[in-house]
Amino acid sequence: MKHINSTRVGSEVQYDPRTAGEIQHDYFPNTELDVDLKLMTCEPGRMPVGAYLDGAITHDDEDHFTFIQNDPEKKKLVVTQRNPHVYVGKRININRKEDGTLYPTFNRPRYSESFNFQDFCREAAEELLMVSGLIENN
Repeated sequence: MKHINSTRVGSEVQYDPRTAGEIQHDYFPNTELDVDLKLMTCEPGRMPVGAYLDGAITHDDEDHFTFIQNDPEKKKLVVTQRNPHVYVGKRININRKEDGTLYPTFNRPRYSESFNFQDFCREAAEELLMVSGLIENN
């Protein structure tokens, strides 16, 4: 009789004994013999011996693979944050508009039995007063 362990996940077949060759097949690199490989590179001509290319290889057909090189001079997007934070607090944040004016935003509170709406308002007001004093002094 087969004992079924309740901690196992999936099919019981995957826990049956396997030969060492089956296990090694899953963990070692695969060598494909006698295949057609097409290289789509950014440079024309043959690839130099020992060169490494950044890209992706696709198994298109039974005996056919295609390699597509990534663009080496990919334009990196420089993102500037719109209205960056000048102050990040516990209850409020202060942001700066493009014209230099400042404005506050409230952080979303997590209410509990020991922290309610009135507590949030009191702490946000205290933080607003503290921040306004710091910003006015600068």
